[in-house]
Amino acid sequence: MTGVRTSVTFELQGVPLSPNRSRWAREDPVFIAWRDKAAFECRGARAKAGWRTDEEPAPRWVRIVQYRHRPIDVDHKVTSCTPLLNGMALGNGLIYDDTDASVGGLCHLLPVDQVRIPTTERERTVITVWLVQPEEVPHAG
Repeated sequence: MTGVRTSVTFELQGVPLSPNRSRWAREDPVFIAWRDKAAFECRGARAKAGWRTDEEPAPRWVRIVQYRHRPIDVDHKVTSCTPLLNGMALGNGLIYDDTDASVGGLCHLLPVDQVRIPTTERERTVITVWLVQPEEVPHAG
């Protein structure tokens, strides 16, 4: 894998809404916007990392960190990542599917972190995807 990075990190402006506030549905324009934003950024990140698009589907390890002004509860923190994972799996191969590896899929979603930030900073979402299982994932914040 000469010249190919084993991980890629990219940032999205903003953070997905809590499912409490948005009532996620696959047809919801907010859901679609976040899915499409993730898909667009994934294509650039994949190219920058040198990952091929014609390789066999393989496991990926995904870490998502949300930098929020107002943290959300644990289950909503994870559920708010649904459009991001859907976008990453949209035909670009950054991840091949968003089915959890524990039930036969190829996505190993690492614990989703959120970091409370002052309102003077901009909210953002940072996503890292690994080709190989990371030995250690640093704690956010």
